[in-house]
Amino acid sequence: MPCGAIHAFDILGEASLCLKERLFGSREKHKVGGAMPRKKIAGGALFGLVALFAVCSIAEARPEAKPDWITRGKAFPSRQTFYGVGSSPQINKNPILAEMVATQHARTQLLALVESYANALLADYLETLSQEDAMEKRELEALETQFKIYARSAATTYAVEDESWTDQTTWVVYSLSKLRLSRFSRELLKGQSLTPKLREFVKTNARKSFDRFQLQTAK
Repeated sequence: MPCGAIHAFDILGEASLCLKERLFGSREKHKVGGAMPRKKIAGGALFGLVALFAVCSIAEARPEAKPDWITRGKAFPSRQTFYGVGSSPQINKNPILAEMVATQHARTQLLALVESYANALLADYLETLSQEDAMEKRELEALETQFKIYARSAATTYAVEDESWTDQTTWVVYSLSKLRLSRFSRELLKGQSLTPKLREFVKTNARKSFDRFQLQTAK
């Protein structure tokens, strides 16, 4: 055996014996400055390798904790953010394809949540209108349709963030899509047909409407 390997083997053996003696005690006391027997070093090295293998095996066997967002539901609003959750089993043992499917499901749930919020936001705005500002039915329907289009566009832009997690026991892939209210509002305000009053309402009341919407969805 090369000298370097013997030296490394000796160091591992001595370190392992120290660990063994701390854990289990020792019946022998070595003389100060004395050399440790080769057989004992070899035994200590073997003990160290076995212990290292056991620790690694335990670490690999320990499952990763499931993220909290998986148990929250398919979609939910929280802390000024919209969340959508999707999942998919691995298709033909293809984790990439499973993640794509799970992300698509998460984004679908996110879009539905954002559209519900947009409806609530528009309803809050209509309640603030006076009788003089009240719109005709046809005008109102046009506004609702246009507002929904803007909301859908804002929820399908680059502003959406995605992440995924794989259950190592079932191999189901979970995906989370999230859209911050501040980014959604900025995208929504890009709508060319928004009236000045509605635009100003979105700027000043988007957070308040979100808080009310969050309470309603939590019921």
